[in-house]
Amino acid sequence: TQHESGSRGPQHSMASRVWEETYERMLRDLVGHIESSPYADRVIGYQLAGGKSSEWFWWGFDKGLIDFSPAAKARFREWLGDRYSGSVDKLRTAWRQPEVTFESAEPPPGTLRETTEYGLFRDAKVAQPAIDYVRFLSDMTSHNIIRSCRIVKEITAGRKIAGVLYGYMLHFAHCRLLVSNEGMCGFEQVLNSPYVDFLSSPPQYERRRGGHEGLFQTGYFGSIR
Repeated sequence: TQHESGSRGPQHSMASRVWEETYERMLRDLVGHIESSPYADRVIGYQLAGGKSSEWFWWGFDKGLIDFSPAAKARFREWLGDRYSGSVDKLRTAWRQPEVTFESAEPPPGTLRETTEYGLFRDAKVAQPAIDYVRFLSDMTSHNIIRSCRIVKEITAGRKIAGVLYGYMLHFAHCRLLVSNEGMCGFEQVLNSPYVDFLSSPPQYERRRGGHEGLFQTGYFGSIR
């Protein structure tokens, strides 16, 4: 990953195809090993981990705006091509940038990503590049979550459940930087995936002591049910 300042973290970008392919090889080897073991019938499922603290956060999401790495930039341009159906005119209209192309589009700067136009709300006439980048980060996260759970289903022929730590939007709603920087806005895709069987979270840190409720950080209980 890479911050806007140019500083780089030692960990992968969730948009990296190299990481994605390496993770898949590791996961297939690990699950295959467990499923061929004499204790395979003691395992009911797998909780797939990725990103910071194994909760599918983008590495460095809490240290500054991400991700400006070459891997993320290249994947973002591919994503824009899909989102705007390959039409550069649609991209230019949405972004209000008459010179932008799919080859030249850049991750939007912090001056656009860290502000709002109307209280909590963004104005797409001004902020569409920032809106697109939030969607991109989230799509990369949900893509990798669903892909990982699908791999488990393939290897186990659907006999084992698969799930992840994910979906803390309500917990982070107070912090605009985290909401726009963590890749958590792909919750609908994860919920709708036939490969994801369960979601989990640690108990909320502010209410996890003796006598506290131990709140579930992933909200939206009706949707989860």
